[in-house]
Amino acid sequence: MNRIMKNSLSLLIVFMMLFTMAPLSYAHDDLSINLSIEGEQVTINGKTTPDTYVTLLITRAIDHDKMYVDQTRSDGDGNYSFQFEIEDGTYEAVVTSNGIQKEKEIIISNNDGVDIPTPDKETVTLSIDKLTINKGYVVKNAIVTLRENDTVWSVLKRELDKAGINYAYKWYQIYESVYIQSIDGDGEFDHGSGSGWMYSVNGWYPNYGASKYKLEDGDVIKWRYTTRLGRDIGANIFGGDSSGDNTTDVDNRDYKEENEIVNNPKSTESEVVKAVKDIAGKLNSEVNSIKTEEDARETVKTAKDVTSIIQKAAERIETEEAARAVAKDIINIIKDLGKSAEKLTNFEDNKEVSKLAAENIQTTIKIIDKIKVSEEINKLSEDIIKVSADLIKRLGKENSDEIQQKAVASAAIAIEKSSVVEIEKNQLKEENNKIVAQVDEGIIKVKADNKKATIKIMKNILEENGFNFTTEIQSKVTIAVPKSNKQEIETKLPSGMIKALKENGVEKASLKTEIATINITPKTFGEKAEGKEISLSAKKVDRNQLTDAQRRQIPDLSPMLDLNVKVGEEKVSEFEEAIEVSIPYEGEVEEGQTVEVFFLADDGSIESKGGTYDHERKIVTFTTYHFSKYFAKKVKTTVTFNDLQGFDWANEAIETMASNKIINGRGEGIFDPSANITRAEFATLVTKMMGYSNNNTEVTFTDVPKDAWYYRFVGAAYKNGLINGRSADIFDPDGNITREEMAVIIGKVLEKKGYKKSSLKELNIFNDKENIATWAKDYVSLCVKESIITGMADGTFAPRQNANRAQAAVMLYRVYKLIK
Repeated sequence: MNRIMKNSLSLLIVFMMLFTMAPLSYAHDDLSINLSIEGEQVTINGKTTPDTYVTLLITRAIDHDKMYVDQTRSDGDGNYSFQFEIEDGTYEAVVTSNGIQKEKEIIISNNDGVDIPTPDKETVTLSIDKLTINKGYVVKNAIVTLRENDTVWSVLKRELDKAGINYAYKWYQIYESVYIQSIDGDGEFDHGSGSGWMYSVNGWYPNYGASKYKLEDGDVIKWRYTTRLGRDIGANIFGGDSSGDNTTDVDNRDYKEENEIVNNPKSTESEVVKAVKDIAGKLNSEVNSIKTEEDARETVKTAKDVTSIIQKAAERIETEEAARAVAKDIINIIKDLGKSAEKLTNFEDNKEVSKLAAENIQTTIKIIDKIKVSEEINKLSEDIIKVSADLIKRLGKENSDEIQQKAVASAAIAIEKSSVVEIEKNQLKEENNKIVAQVDEGIIKVKADNKKATIKIMKNILEENGFNFTTEIQSKVTIAVPKSNKQEIETKLPSGMIKALKENGVEKASLKTEIATINITPKTFGEKAEGKEISLSAKKVDRNQLTDAQRRQIPDLSPMLDLNVKVGEEKVSEFEEAIEVSIPYEGEVEEGQTVEVFFLADDGSIESKGGTYDHERKIVTFTTYHFSKYFAKKVKTTVTFNDLQGFDWANEAIETMASNKIINGRGEGIFDPSANITRAEFATLVTKMMGYSNNNTEVTFTDVPKDAWYYRFVGAAYKNGLINGRSADIFDPDGNITREEMAVIIGKVLEKKGYKKSSLKELNIFNDKENIATWAKDYVSLCVKESIITGMADGTFAPRQNANRAQAAVMLYRVYKLIK
């Protein structure tokens, strides 16, 4: 049997043998249910026993037909949540957990009193999603009229054909069913060895094929793309009481036992560690038995399975001791990959080895992040660099770009970890539902020196092994407060902290807590912070303390945070320099959406502060000049313009910056890309991009009236040193900005973000470099160095040419990607 057939059947068996969890034999009435509605978007959440399955059933009130069924699992604190859209009407929601049921009535009415007709035909609801790979829905809540003898497969096929969506399937006589290989371009094994399509009906994942499931009126069918054999979509075949044999997602049956151990949530950490050690030992034996090129190819196939198991094992590791052991075993696996390559002559085979090695290096880096001792981190990073250098020699540089990047990344993580201050739990003071962490200023010098030493060590190791380390390293110290599950965390910086930061050349102190991460610099609070204690607090606001108007603005999955700072005994409301803050957002983010941070005013109004969302870490980072109440909320991001013909080179930049509310159009669907941009307009765009506060700014230019729309933006840009006037009194807001003036402003932005000026040799790419003004050359060269400026098609920079709106958007987009 060829490998493709084996893969198809192994994954098919897994997907067909899924069973739901058996109910617990006991029940406590600790189930709560909350309901919120925004338009047709319904959110139901609450609390129950931690790590427990929770089922939601929505029925139509008029005839009790099933309209929506879903299942989830509560987190470690017992929190659960469902989000869905449903058309106008009245419904009953029933949440079940531990044998306890709670009900809520849902009324959706956006139809101005128009009666909603009750369907007179038998229907089912079909959804197809790729949420696990951030590609949203292929089909969302389609109402499909049932035909006689309809099955899950016949309904799927009919709807895909009707919509013109590509798909592939294969019939297996042994199972008397089709097996879905791909939908809309994503198929089995495209995103890992555990990836493929699964279906559920009314929240249950059947243990047989889609051709054999006959549908009934009101059934809710969900086809979902999984990357982890169902675990990422609530169909875990390895936990709970299930009938039938446990099935594994690895080709090589010699690794079945280890695979089941790392996937079983009941396995202990020590069992997972032992499984990894056994895997490494088995692979090493196989590598040492290689005699032919075919043997080597089979070993690489085995290494794919090993890599998959290792990635899952890494998710289970919590303690430092386990992290050290697993990291060492993975490095040995990478070495064995290099040995297997000795017999390979085919380019594609070597490319596969390179890919697997890079994936294992990345997994090792993630595990290293759990280790605190710098010496141990440095040693593991050194081992990664050495084994990477050896791999590159065997595979050739043309096959090894990703390996080189990961090797350098391991050095960067070692440098970053060298400056982390881990506050011990016994150093925390508990006050009611609040934790207070006191920082020792003496540790700043220790960590700053440690970082300098680590940079030197890593650079030497990289150079000795043929790598170039050109990454800009910011002088930063991270103060990490351990998790406490408290509603408020206050971090106290001693009176000598600002002085210690300055004396040791530390550009940023990052205060990392479970509630928020706050970054300050020696300039954040100005001279008034010298010699005074600084207290920064992040508090989760109880939703019950908010007004109804305020609650309606805030998604249930987004905590409302109240941020405060005191310098000495004085509460500070405005900062001298923007503070960068990262806060969590746990909701599901679909394609065409992103997450922004919003400021909540006392009157219930909200104001977007923008931000950059990290999908993997589920946090959004923004900058602010004042602390208050903030929360994260997902928003639609797609903004398009219909007048960008001939500006393909700027299309992505314009629409991205517009979607992030930094650039506006000049009418519905109109951007006007060729129009010149004025000095006031560009000052406004830069102020928005940087997140500068434009409150309480004073402008001394006589030609910038207070009632002008750009008054506060010009004031903020001037206050922060990004712009100058034509003279002491004249700004010339309506004057066109030139390309070199724009480069100077962008160069100042880069300087503020820690980028250093470069040699004027960067300007040699322009054949009109002599035309660039002396006062602009340093900044233009910095923009060239950081690839913000590439010049015109004819090889010129055209420094005094007026910049148009498209050019401005591209420059801002490039710097935005660089600094955000």
